[in-house]
Amino acid sequence: ATTGISIMRMDAGMDTGGVIATSEIDIGNNDNSATLMDKLAALGAEALAGSLCGYISGRMMPEPQDEALATYAPKLLKSEAPIDWSAAAAEIRNKVRALNPWPVAHSCHEGNRIRVLEAELVTDPETDDAGHGYVRLVDKRGIEVRCGEGVLRLTVLQRDHGRPMTARDFLNGYRVAAGDRLTCTTQRDP
Repeated sequence: ATTGISIMRMDAGMDTGGVIATSEIDIGNNDNSATLMDKLAALGAEALAGSLCGYISGRMMPEPQDEALATYAPKLLKSEAPIDWSAAAAEIRNKVRALNPWPVAHSCHEGNRIRVLEAELVTDPETDDAGHGYVRLVDKRGIEVRCGEGVLRLTVLQRDHGRPMTARDFLNGYRVAAGDRLTCTTQRDP
């Protein structure tokens, strides 16, 4: 729900120095990793400008970090990009946002990889017994896919070596129908 930056005095460890200043912002519903990086860069520049003089003059002193609260954010890997439709729709939407613009979350349909750049939660979806990964509805708003919990509407898509486009434009050149299944692999279902 929130993220932020820290201005810290570097020491011999990796991100272990004393913290001089911190600043926090809310993560917007439409933020992805690129938009968030831009917001954090501006926030960091502002915080650095505001704390540099205070640190140099001795008015702001680094405070040791509480190692019990520290977390490690590993490097993103291409192997994280396939969408596991058994996960909750909200979790998959967050994955789509986190992996845009790289490595971009993707799924497969009839052996073709489809990259998902934007998606939204479907509120109050009709319930049925169809399994996760099955297309529930296709219309000009997007492709609705059943998840382990809830339904996700795919709204901006891209085929390999293609350009990103709205679901409406994507569907003008690629056929997906209700009842089709999206998978994690490029292998065709038997």
